[in-house]
Amino acid sequence: MFPVSPASDSENLVSVQARYAARAAAACGYDFRSLDGADGYLFEVSDGARRAQFAAGAGTPYALNDTRAASIARDKGFCAEVLRGAKVPVLAGEKFFVTGRWADMRKPGREAADALAYVRRIELPVFCKPLAASNGLYAEVIESAEAFEDYLQRVSREHFAVLIQPFVRGIEYRVFVLEGRALFSYRKHLPSVVGDGRSRVRDLVAALPREAGAPLPKIRARDVGGGSSGGCRAGRR
Repeated sequence: MFPVSPASDSENLVSVQARYAARAAAACGYDFRSLDGADGYLFEVSDGARRAQFAAGAGTPYALNDTRAASIARDKGFCAEVLRGAKVPVLAGEKFFVTGRWADMRKPGREAADALAYVRRIELPVFCKPLAASNGLYAEVIESAEAFEDYLQRVSREHFAVLIQPFVRGIEYRVFVLEGRALFSYRKHLPSVVGDGRSRVRDLVAALPREAGAPLPKIRARDVGGGSSGGCRAGRR
């Protein structure tokens, strides 16, 4: 049985989805409580007459999409195909499996060896990411076949398939759509710091504004031109 945390502790919950849900519930006048103690990966929202439970983390914390849509969205390859069929522009990409598990459940031609052969014959760099990961985990720019071999070894420990796409620089926006209406959007920026000639990069990162209780971002700097798809970018002036 999971410990129950009152709404007053919601700002200290580990799950960011739970913290956002608690704020939304408060704004709507609803009750909120964590059913997962201080972690908050299972929580409940109630208007007094009705109650609804949500699972964050590996679950689906957003009750705006049905199960079919949520399942498709969690597979980046399938999601791209559905969007392409709906005439929404998406990047080209090829899906490959990085582990031999469940190989008897698929046709040949998309295994790890096929992925390496594919990377060796296409233009580099490419952008690789697991089909079912989030928060930028294992989302990396790959600049050589040797780097891709190392990537395959690392990603296969936790994931079963990856998507290989062309590396494209550009401005990225996230658009929130409900029932065919775009309700809001925002532009995504890489975290960045500007050196002062004295402080360490780690200290500059620690001084950046962030949500209370949020962990420090991992420092994975590439070039100051914005070549990295995640992590923190450092610059000088």
